[in-house]
Amino acid sequence: MLVVGANMGLVGMAREHLGIALALQVPIFVVVSKIDLCPARVTDATLRQVESLLKSPGCNRVPHRVVDAGDVTVAAQRFPEGAVTPVFAISSVSGENLGLLKRFLNLLAPGRSRVELERLSQEETEFRVEETFEVGAVGGALCGEGGAGGTQCGAGGTQCVVGGALQRGVVREGDELAAGPRVDGSFFRVRVVSARRNRTPCRVVRAGQCATLALEGATPSAYRKGMVLLSGLLGVHACDTFEADVYVLFHGSAICRGFQATVHVGNVCQTAAIVRLSTTKGLRTNETATVTFRFLRHPEFINVGAKLLMRERSTKGIGHVTKTFPMGDDPT
Repeated sequence: MLVVGANMGLVGMAREHLGIALALQVPIFVVVSKIDLCPARVTDATLRQVESLLKSPGCNRVPHRVVDAGDVTVAAQRFPEGAVTPVFAISSVSGENLGLLKRFLNLLAPGRSRVELERLSQEETEFRVEETFEVGAVGGALCGEGGAGGTQCGAGGTQCVVGGALQRGVVREGDELAAGPRVDGSFFRVRVVSARRNRTPCRVVRAGQCATLALEGATPSAYRKGMVLLSGLLGVHACDTFEADVYVLFHGSAICRGFQATVHVGNVCQTAAIVRLSTTKGLRTNETATVTFRFLRHPEFINVGAKLLMRERSTKGIGHVTKTFPMGDDPT
């Protein structure tokens, strides 16, 4: 969802976000908000500006302005194709056209089919941690490093809770999983005490669902964003170096060995340095190369084929991971 202020028009940040969404081939819809703040002619000018940009050769999209319930149905049916971009004009103050946006969101089909989700549920569990919480304990879960010397999460203690998305597999109450990686690349055992979805307790979390899990087996400080919970460690390794095919959306000069940028891969967000390039001339805007990155802080668990976003000030690049190297392996 790309939000544009009716009184501001398309500013630089909105254009940048649109460009990244198009480069990643993500279907988008535009919401022009705050139509209560400006006259109708200003709102109409902003809508025409948005439609003109979407029709331009760089975007090559078909804008579809949504004004009634019939438009909502058509927009929801054609949205997964990617070529049609619904455009809404709403006001969160007066509520004008807000119902149309809610109806559109309710009509959108899931991103994955039922067959695909069922197939993913049969695979090994992989839960990606997006957030960590320290909350008042519910029930007396043990949050220490094993039984001896552990701290009781009872009265006056804290409960270890992580939130995120289940990529594959199934998580049930009482399941034992491996959490990590730590700074040294190791994983540690935890047990799922309880699970919640949409603030409602549940006993089972399936692939494609978001949830929060209360865990025992480690202190709250042991968890961080970017970790994973896995049901099996066979063939699994943490990596501090990985290889990716990268396309540069923009850079002022040439990207060379030693360049550092913030890298996003799924729930992983960390600064990485370029240690090797497949080209000796450097990597410039609109060029593609195979790049070897090394995380600067700690190892991560990432999958081959995962999408990658690289950013550093005005520099932007996208790509996908092609190879990961276990800790200790030096590909250079």
